[in-house]
Order: sequence, then structure tokens, then C-alpha cells
Amino acid sequence: MKGVVRMGVLLVILLLIPWSGLVAAPLPPRLAVNHETRQCGEFFAGDECMDCFPPAGWEVLGVTSAVSCPEGYTDIGRIDHQCQPLKASFCCSEGHSGAAGDCEDLVINRRAKQCAFVNDIETCRLPTGWTRRPQDVEARNWVCPASYQWIEALACESEAGQEGPTPTPDQGTGPVNLPCPGAAVIGLMVAVGRWWKR
Repeated sequence: MKGVVRMGVLLVILLLIPWSGLVAAPLPPRLAVNHETRQCGEFFAGDECMDCFPPAGWEVLGVTSAVSCPEGYTDIGRIDHQCQPLKASFCCSEGHSGAAGDCEDLVINRRAKQCAFVNDIETCRLPTGWTRRPQDVEARNWVCPASYQWIEALACESEAGQEGPTPTPDQGTGPVNLPCPGAAVIGLMVAVGRWWKR
């Protein structure tokens, strides 16, 4: 009898756990039509970290359960789709549910235990302490650690590439590097002094 009661209590506890928050929640499938071929079909719409779209030439009518194929159109079942990951903190955090997000512009400050997005990682010179995804880390593994805090936005120090070389004067981005006139005079005086001693 005690075993039955324990099983009943365990079952109630399992039913109270919000399992939907632990697993990716896909969006309901969408129905699309192609007016040129007079066809309709459904496609996967994505989830909380990915938006999906039908091929070019197809118009989305809505959620499959709420709309139907227009009269005279042939239902061809499933159609191809293209997906685009979302650039969102949730989708670039460790342990999130859903597909991998667009985390290319994610930067991490390990010392401050912070994460942020920049507008464009390719043109951003990061402030001290912030790092971009190392080349030996796969994009799907570049996520913000669970214990870190997200900050709203991170300003780049400049729009020069972080990894790129400093522009040279002949690129027209700065003054020509000439020696300091004082250093040149002192150097000349030292050379003349040595010559005079001889």
C-alpha cells in the first residue's frame, strides 16, 4: 500500500513540473500558397531561437490549424523552408532550449562575468577585457556561461578591426609618422660631440 501512495505522490510531482520550459517550443506549422502554381503546403515555422520562411514565390497565409488551402489549389503537403537564427541573449546563453542562435557578435568578459552583443564583430575593436569567439571554438559552442550577466549593449572603442593591423599612413587614415624634431637635434648634437672628441 505504501508503494502505491509513493508512486501516486511521485506522479503528481512529475505532473506539476513545467516541462514546456525545459524543452524547445516549436512554433505551430504555417500554411503557404504559391499563386503561380496554384499550390499550397505547410512548413516548419521555427522555434524561440529561429525563424523559418517558405521559398521565394510563396505567400504565408497563417497557422495551419487556423487557415485552409484556397479553393482550386492543390495541397502538396510539406514544402521546403529556409531558417534564420535569432540574435538574442536567451538563444546565446548556456543551457537554453531551442535551436542555436546567431551568436557571432557575442563577446564575453570573463573577469567581470558579463556577456554582450556588439553591432558587427568584424569592424569592432573591443574594450580591454572583452573577447570574441576564438577561431578554435565552434560557433555552436560559443555561448554565454549560465552564471554570467548580460549587459544591454557594448560600445566598441573604434570601428577598426580587432584582429587587423593598424592602418598605415599611406592609407590616408592618419598623419605621417615623422621623428620628433627635438630628438633629431639631440641625436645630431651627440654625433657631433663624438666626432669633436676624436
